Amino acid sequence: MPGQEIKLLVDADNHILALKIKIDFANTLSFVLKEGGYVSLLETEEGEWRNSYFKGSVTGSFYINAKEAGLSAGQIQQISGALQEKFDFNRQLRVGDTFHVLVSKQYIDGQYTYDSEVLGILIKTSRQTYSAFLSEDGRYYDEDGKGLGKAYRRSPLDGRNRISSSFNPRRLHPITKRVSPHNGTDFAVRTGTKVYSIGDGVVQRAGFHPVAGNYIVIKHGRKYTTRYLHLSKIYVRAGRIENGTSYCKIR
Repeated sequence: MPGQEIKLLVDADNHILALKIKIDFANTLSFVLKEGGYVSLLETEEGEWRNSYFKGSVTGSFYINAKEAGLSAGQIQQISGALQEKFDFNRQLRVGDTFHVLVSKQYIDGQYTYDSEVLGILIKTSRQTYSAFLSEDGRYYDEDGKGLGKAYRRSPLDGRNRISSSFNPRRLHPITKRVSPHNGTDFAVRTGTKVYSIGDGVVQRAGFHPVAGNYIVIKHGRKYTTRYLHLSKIYVRAGRIENGTSYCKIR
């Protein structure tokens, strides 16, 4: 993309020994030449997380009022996603109702990375107060500790499917015969099989990679991230809230 930084390490014979791409503020992808081919490594910088408080009153559209209060489109989508099973923003909000939102934003070297998550929500109507609080497990709970979303799925696929390659940090590479971690799980299924998000989250990236093919990255709170690779079709875009619905097909 325009503005992205790319660094190359080239030897005297003009062979590329290493390639480093800065994807965004927090993520850098590297390819290093080793015996048997290139090895990829994704480095993620945690940075510093700072909390910001937003509040506002409803005068018409919640989306417009939330934007006026300083919330981004992605944060507003997180709010609606967190309360979607409990509250209808189109029918239950009235003029004069108020909202209070606590947001955590990531900063690296003092610069906002545009990565954020909504930690707490209070919607106060004339009849009732609705709340949602983000837990370390990536799910939202109300003031009574009741979960507002579905628990994590065991598998991103329906039914029982054969695992062709398991997660194995000590895997022996079939070609190089060297120990090469397999940090994922491969399923053997038919082309067109539907794939599901294993839990509530926000789509961070949805695109194409020369090695991974069509892929999707979903962030489940601050602690967990899942990646889905080698897909034939993608039905979502970055910034969308996912809650276990089908969003792609396996190639």
